[in-house]
Amino acid sequence: QPPPPPAPSPDIIVTAAKQERSLAATPIASSVLRPDPSQSASAAPGTESASALVDAMVLTNIGPGRNRSFLRGVGDSPFNGPTQSTVATLIDDARITFNAPDPNVRLVDVDRVEILKGPQGPLYGAGALGGVYRIVTHAVDLGAVDANATITTQISIAGGNVGGSGNAMLNLPIIADTLGLRAVVYGESVPGWINDGGGAGQPPRRGINSSRMSGGRMALRWQPAPGWNLALAGSAQYARGADSQYVNDARSLTRTGILPEPHDNHFTNVRLSAA
Repeated sequence: QPPPPPAPSPDIIVTAAKQERSLAATPIASSVLRPDPSQSASAAPGTESASALVDAMVLTNIGPGRNRSFLRGVGDSPFNGPTQSTVATLIDDARITFNAPDPNVRLVDVDRVEILKGPQGPLYGAGALGGVYRIVTHAVDLGAVDANATITTQISIAGGNVGGSGNAMLNLPIIADTLGLRAVVYGESVPGWINDGGGAGQPPRRGINSSRMSGGRMALRWQPAPGWNLALAGSAQYARGADSQYVNDARSLTRTGILPEPHDNHFTNVRLSAA
């Protein structure tokens, strides 16, 4: 007997346009990605993992928490004053940036990433002239307990330091098919690879551009009746870079006479939705 025909692939449904539509029928230039942590060198992959797979999305290479997003070549700069960022970054239906670099939200326990290319003003306002970068998290499962964890290690040969990253997820039904909780925590310590030879009142140091990041999400889902869902969710992420990654000479990983340029990029978000 010939083998049975393969089952058709399920439709890809896009919700970033604020209506559930098949990707093939969505009249907007868009991309949908499903993150695969096993394909990343980090246990907590971020925006750079998504931009590497989308031809219209580019990130500057200034450093963690400092990069600017460009969609179709439209982006802002560090000197844009009070003007909104031109690429809107969202977690589910909540925007988490207004006038700031890309926070490099970690794609941990994420169902998919939806990227809308080009101006989305009618849907998202003036802060989406370049497009929308939307992270859709996994919903709370009211019927099963689930948990997982991942950890990796990094070594900087140039800086002589050791770092690592990791994450953990727990899904816990509190009342079966009615109330449930889902929590995610993650963190990363990236060893620096630039050395400071001293000068400008600074002693010689190794691995000056190290960075640290920690964050998490928590969601509480209540289904009071069939067809009704209420969700209370929160997200927070704290990132700090010890220094910039500029050097005096592109052929060397050592610099001298430059003052440290530490940088912080923190955000917190709480959202309530009813459907």
